[in-house]
Amino acid sequence: MDSPATSGKVDMNFDSSNATSEAAMAQPYEYSLEDDDNELLDEEAIGNFDVDDRFSAPKPVWNDTSLAIYFLCVFLIFLVIGIKNIIKHFSEYKEQVPLVPGTSNLEISFGLIMLALIATVVSIAISAFVFIVAGRYPHVVTLKGSQIIAYLGVIFGLFSLFVEPVTGIFSILVGSFIMYVLYYHKNSISLASNVLSESIKVFKKYPSTVGLVMGTSVLVLTFSVFMNISIATTYIDHGYNADGTPVLDDNGNTTSKFSFSLIWSLLSVVYGGLYTVDVLNNVISVTIAGIYGTWYYTNSTFMGVPSNECLSSFIRAFTYSFGSICFGSLFVVAVQAISVAFKMTHPESAGVLGLIFQLIIGILAQAASYLNTYICVYLGIYGVDFRRSVESVINFMKKRGKESFRKDIVIAFSMVVISFLAALVNGLFTALYLIIFGKLFGFGSNHFLALILYSIQMTFYVTSIVCFCVTTGGIAFFVALSKDPSVYSESNPFEYQEIIKNYPEGSERLD
Repeated sequence: MDSPATSGKVDMNFDSSNATSEAAMAQPYEYSLEDDDNELLDEEAIGNFDVDDRFSAPKPVWNDTSLAIYFLCVFLIFLVIGIKNIIKHFSEYKEQVPLVPGTSNLEISFGLIMLALIATVVSIAISAFVFIVAGRYPHVVTLKGSQIIAYLGVIFGLFSLFVEPVTGIFSILVGSFIMYVLYYHKNSISLASNVLSESIKVFKKYPSTVGLVMGTSVLVLTFSVFMNISIATTYIDHGYNADGTPVLDDNGNTTSKFSFSLIWSLLSVVYGGLYTVDVLNNVISVTIAGIYGTWYYTNSTFMGVPSNECLSSFIRAFTYSFGSICFGSLFVVAVQAISVAFKMTHPESAGVLGLIFQLIIGILAQAASYLNTYICVYLGIYGVDFRRSVESVINFMKKRGKESFRKDIVIAFSMVVISFLAALVNGLFTALYLIIFGKLFGFGSNHFLALILYSIQMTFYVTSIVCFCVTTGGIAFFVALSKDPSVYSESNPFEYQEIIKNYPEGSERLD
């Protein structure tokens, strides 16, 4: 039977200590839409199902390698231009842009370092506690989270219209859509709670995912900072200020000269930086999808879930599927680059038309990123190339797109509410700690604000990473459920019935 597989597969008869061979076995079985014979829904065949039919991979396939080579070329150009300009103009950059704004008057001490470490540990603990509670009460999280986002989104959007019109309009659109779901598609809220519960349950089985995602997220953050500094130093290198404004002489005349070299350097840095960040983010998505797919297809088998599924999926994302990941990011980054380039031209001077164009580009960028997440999920679960992933996503969106979009919006913004609540709790904890022990450590008012902000940001960062894992895992679970519902009905009959109550179409297998 020509069936799908997950990226986390490891041969059960193979010595797992051999890392190289294990990486080779991480490649999933090639899945073909054309050859799919829909045998998986045949209830009589379930009893004779052999796990190797789905997960054996005698010949790993390197998909879309030309795009991987293209990405490496873009990445190298980005690094060369960025490093050259940073080395040449970093001292000037520091004079114009403080590296850590507002903290120059803080004296680093042992007590400050200890409190920062305590805040970090508490951030992790609070994030873990919040998600344990969310796993126990998923319906409360999705319902209350949706209600909070719906009303606050509209209120915040109305106030933001006078300051940031694009942000305000976007907030109103999100709040209005969630309000529409709350009143006219209540089953979508229940379905979102079912999927969220299952996603958190799987996530708790594989906590190593957080460490892997957090490590990759540090790389993403590093390259994001590198890109921003590279843009500023590129401006300086061509006679502009770090923020892109022209340099003026004593008489108020500009001394900066616009050149093709400036355009080329900026495009290389912006495009290369965005491309690098998006590829790394998609590597995380493919890895998570592989882990969840492995659980979905092997959880009820006699041999169970393979060991080292997290590492196997990560290795495959950086090897066999890396070219396909680079292919998907290409289209997302093209839209993002247009958006960034437009913002760099100061669109406020373009009036209403500029704001409308900025809003349209922003929505297109979000839409491209959303669809690419589904493409990454198909890459992670079924190991297909980019073209087949796109075909699968188009087919999925035609038949399940509306329900899936409503579910994803509810889960994603419910997770945003959880992240904010966790951040506020840790901020209050830090404030209370400073009030009680602040004088003992000699902390002043300047330390007070800085440490509270650090606690809030750290908690929000940690919680957001877990949110990303759970949200992407929920998408992977829903895709696998739509493709092979009989697998889940056999392994989790009670949970399957709960989902079908809110989502009757889920019992029908997608071609």
